[in-house]
Amino acid sequence: MKGQEYEAIEQNPEKLSRWGKLAREGHAVVQFRNLVGGKYDAVSVDGKLLVYGGKKSGRERRDSSDKSR
Repeated sequence: MKGQEYEAIEQNPEKLSRWGKLAREGHAVVQFRNLVGGKYDAVSVDGKLLVYGGKKSGRERRDSSDKSR
């Protein structure tokens, strides 16, 4: 994700996805879409970042306040 441009999109709570369900429950959900390829690369839920396609389990989790990366 480093060095690329992204669009941050607040999750629509009306969507029938797991992310929409979390937004309806009051969680802050933001999707991150790569502006070059147009694909969604990550989601943030209440400040915790989930990068799609990460190592091992396919996911990478980190707190957005973690400035070490």
